[in-house]
Amino acid sequence: MKNPSQFNGKKYLNTVPTGMSADYGLMARHWLQGKQEREPGKPLGPFRADVTALAAPVPASALRVTWFGHFSTLIELDGKRFLTDPVWRLRASPSGVVGPKRLFPAPLLLSELPALDAIILSHDHYDHLDKDAIRVLGRTGVPFFCPLGVGGHLRRWGVPAAQITELDWWQEATLGHTHTLVATPARHFSVRCLSRDTTLWAS
Repeated sequence: MKNPSQFNGKKYLNTVPTGMSADYGLMARHWLQGKQEREPGKPLGPFRADVTALAAPVPASALRVTWFGHFSTLIELDGKRFLTDPVWRLRASPSGVVGPKRLFPAPLLLSELPALDAIILSHDHYDHLDKDAIRVLGRTGVPFFCPLGVGGHLRRWGVPAAQITELDWWQEATLGHTHTLVATPARHFSVRCLSRDTTLWAS
């Protein structure tokens, strides 16, 4: 086995030392006083995914990818369907009123998603891990695959432990008889509320 993640007893670390500190005062000044164009001049969309096409299975030898915004992607590969980092909330934030806002609504409702073989989560940032979407999807019985520690969020939100597989870097999980999922290292960090780097991130 290759090197697993680095955990110092309190926090996970990148294999290559990586500074993640930020000057929040400077960021706030840029945000409040900057002249950058942060949003399109006119509204985007509406965009709509073809629900009928998604309901039809992709041929076993084909690949189809549907993008729902940011990292929320439906990957249909060799007859299986994988959803990555599902975020359907209006804001990537613990609040419904402040925080980064979507530029356009998700192009289909969660209830319109086809049956999934797995949900793959990369880390616990708010723009990758949506509590409301996880609660809805968890009730479908779909298995979740995530880095170490992220499963704790899912269990608190009502996803049964039997549906959750947590992986360290280079650990593998089999999906049926045909697919293998490998959690590989990523150079990043994790944070949820005030808890930082206490859960792992992976690619």
